[in-house]
Amino acid sequence: VRIHPDAGGREGVGVTDSEGKYELTYVGGVEGAKIGPSTVAIGTNWPDGEPREGEFETIPKKYNSATTLKVTVEPGDNVFDFDLESK
Repeated sequence: VRIHPDAGGREGVGVTDSEGKYELTYVGGVEGAKIGPSTVAIGTNWPDGEPREGEFETIPKKYNSATTLKVTVEPGDNVFDFDLESK
């Protein structure tokens, strides 16, 4: 899960657990994401940074390379749940 601020700057990044829960890291172990409107991308976290031969992204492009997901990060704690569809 990557939350990239629309105004630019470093994104908050998190990896989901087996239940789909995640926490974002902003920079140097600091939790969270930059405040303001942001675009969300959800994709596979490849161990080597790229899929191996024969592997491919199973999450639809509308959630990653052609994402339509938007959130607004507010000061304090935020919870963003995403109900993804496989098609």
